[in-house]
Amino acid sequence: MPIQFLAKLRLLISFCAVLAVVLIFPSNGQCEGVLVVRSAPVQVYDEAIGGLLESLSRPRAITGVKSIAAPQVRYLDISGPEAELDPTGRISILRPVVMVAVGAKALAAVAEIDLPIVSLMVADPDNITRGSAFITGVRMTVEADQLLSSIRTNLPSVTTIGIIYDPGKSAEQITSLQQATQKDSHLTITAKEVTQPKAVHDALAGFGKAVDAVLLLPDTTVITAENLEIFSLFSLAQKKPIIGFAPQYLKRGCAAAIYSTPEDMGRQAGQMVLRLLAGHTIGETPPEESQIVTIQFNRLVLKNLGFDIAPEDTGKKE
Repeated sequence: MPIQFLAKLRLLISFCAVLAVVLIFPSNGQCEGVLVVRSAPVQVYDEAIGGLLESLSRPRAITGVKSIAAPQVRYLDISGPEAELDPTGRISILRPVVMVAVGAKALAAVAEIDLPIVSLMVADPDNITRGSAFITGVRMTVEADQLLSSIRTNLPSVTTIGIIYDPGKSAEQITSLQQATQKDSHLTITAKEVTQPKAVHDALAGFGKAVDAVLLLPDTTVITAENLEIFSLFSLAQKKPIIGFAPQYLKRGCAAAIYSTPEDMGRQAGQMVLRLLAGHTIGETPPEESQIVTIQFNRLVLKNLGFDIAPEDTGKKE
């Protein structure tokens, strides 16, 4: 079956799942279950919501959750015609037990509401939540052990990984990765700090030949259109692979992308929602990094970098 057809089919299924929420549970009714707040009608958000609904429809399959019925779910879109309406006022009418904020705009719109909130598909949630006692969620960063395991397995010639990061945004992930390398003698991390996008060029040049690969993090200081060009040029000049955190970066010069799909992050968020509905507190449900890993490769880039044997599997989950 053609890959393009499968991709369109998956999108249609995700869209239908989201549409079903809108049709079956209109947002002008009463709600004492889950309210999904979406930033905008875009594909990745709808895919994440599709995964979320899949988990919520099977509560008894979630480990550690007492037997509960599938929760009622309603939907609030803060884009389009509804963008002018006050989300706080509408949420007070709907009376959800738990909210899921899909996208940064959705999270910002509900961040000050004193209800349990699970964030999803937000690149830098800490910048929005600022230590709120009511917000948890699934981070877009892959769990450190999973990430390093994928690199070791699929790119065995890589032993030293360079990372450029803003300590105000990615210090926690750097700490996790460095701690993970203490259990993995095969890999080491060399990290350079920057606090503004224009500093990335000099930081990257400072790596020279001292690293075997450069790992990108979803750090909004580092990841800009201009800096992606700089990373690509560095890769070609130094013959070092750049490892991205989403598949779209394979088209921007990355040799590999290690990430969790929107559907998988949605399923993981659904498990967190079910635990909250079952009586767990936000304190007992801390933020989680993405746990299911998908790996894809740009074979042409790998060939140009001199990798003799390109990994055989594309889109493999670990």
